[in-house]
Amino acid sequence: MHIAAWDRVVCERIQGGKTTQLPPDQNFPVVTDDSEKAWKKTLKELEKQHRALKAAILKFSPAKLDRNLSGGDYTYYITMHGAVQHDLYHAGQIAILKKMV
Repeated sequence: MHIAAWDRVVCERIQGGKTTQLPPDQNFPVVTDDSEKAWKKTLKELEKQHRALKAAILKFSPAKLDRNLSGGDYTYYITMHGAVQHDLYHAGQIAILKKMV
């Protein structure tokens, strides 16, 4: 849920949205339902946000990559790469946890 939330934020940012931070309850949502149905719903949301971010990146003009986001201190280029690095970081954590189980 954390990864999906940040993919959504980055998608909004590169489409001209605000550069605000997520509140704690959205940044690291508390899991109240650990059922298989809830897990599948979470995975579907993650896939939805990944697809939306991919679509926004594909539509993005390369001429704007070195510009700063509106109201932000980072370029679009750094923001997009940060999203990929963020997802990979957490994917690595997940892989380690799976090996531990």
